Amino acid sequence: MFNRIWERVEKVNPLETRSIEAKFLKLTEELGELAAEVIALQGQTYKEFDKENLIEEMADTLLMIFSIFSELLTMTETDKEDLFAACETKLIKWESMIRYYKIK
Repeated sequence: MFNRIWERVEKVNPLETRSIEAKFLKLTEELGELAAEVIALQGQTYKEFDKENLIEEMADTLLMIFSIFSELLTMTETDKEDLFAACETKLIKWESMIRYYKIK
């Protein structure tokens, strides 16, 4: 499913008129909105938690990240498979760190 979403972002992204800097600012905005939903989930605000709002903010954040990454890959003439390979390497490292600390 993420591949399908990524492919759609790649098609829409060239039509986007915002600069890469503006996209980073938008990502910051989306992260703030997501953080507000997490705070509501934890019951640490006056705002009532709404699962649908949380999912929408998660989607907004993920799509903005995909948009930024897609643009960076285009700017650097890098294939998305290189990014996915780097993610795989990082996941292996992350998993080994978790196993190491669980053993201690």
